[in-house]
Amino acid sequence: IDQKFSFNHAAAHQAVEVAKQNSSRMVTISIHEMPVMPKITLEVSEELSTQVAELGGDRLSEALALGLRQSVVPSEVYRYVLDFLTSNPTAAEIADFRPTIQMQERLRDLLDRSYGDRLTSAERQELDEYERIEHYVVMLKASI
Repeated sequence: IDQKFSFNHAAAHQAVEVAKQNSSRMVTISIHEMPVMPKITLEVSEELSTQVAELGGDRLSEALALGLRQSVVPSEVYRYVLDFLTSNPTAAEIADFRPTIQMQERLRDLLDRSYGDRLTSAERQELDEYERIEHYVVMLKASI
């Protein structure tokens, strides 16, 4: 006869001890460590409440994490790239697209310091983001 029971962590350990003492029966117990998730209560507008309901509970944590993630590069970098892309550039303009002088200087500084392993964690994330943006631009240029 298979029987399944759910226990909290302490009760599961007690069940293991009881099973050890009762060796005349075949008992298998699996303990799965489950992280404790904090619960948060928010008061939101009716409109936002509807959007959250449409999103579904499975994706709410992901949406909150994305919404709270801070940009690791200045917003001007994204604005520069987006302004260029929304200007409906020609193939020649795409091929000639380059970062601004300030972006080039910042990237050069981050790269120089990365070779000496002198980047902070935030600067490493910033360099990674610049490289991600560059990857998208290279893919765009390759498509023309």
